[in-house]
Amino acid sequence: MTIKQEIIKLTNINKQLKSNYNSNKKKIKSLEKLDIELFEKILKDNKINEFLQAVQTHFGYNYLVKCRRPKYVMVRSAVIYNLCNRFAGTLKLKQLGKLINDMDHSTVIHNRDLMKDMIDTDNDLFKKCHDEIEILSNKYFENAN
Repeated sequence: MTIKQEIIKLTNINKQLKSNYNSNKKKIKSLEKLDIELFEKILKDNKINEFLQAVQTHFGYNYLVKCRRPKYVMVRSAVIYNLCNRFAGTLKLKQLGKLINDMDHSTVIHNRDLMKDMIDTDNDLFKKCHDEIEILSNKYFENAN
């Protein structure tokens, strides 16, 4: 094979790779669009926001503020734990974090795991908080899942 033929062959391979890349890029964008549409559908339903407001009313303070006091952390963690369990597979951690004071997904994971650990270690205060939020959650999401 001559050098000219090899250059033509490599050029064709390069074009094919670019075409595959652009095709995959379009597929990824369409999947992201579906994710956004699903997220917007959940928000349009507005049940999550109503639930978050109901929890705030129930406890009498804004637990969504960035604060490390135990009473805030406990309620915030219980809400995250509840929503993670209720919407597993439907709501991504990043999307949930956006709803709850613009948290990073890793913060959502930490709060979810914190509540699970507290429930597993028989922490009565956290269990009581979790149970109260579960009752509220059942009122708002009867038909979810």
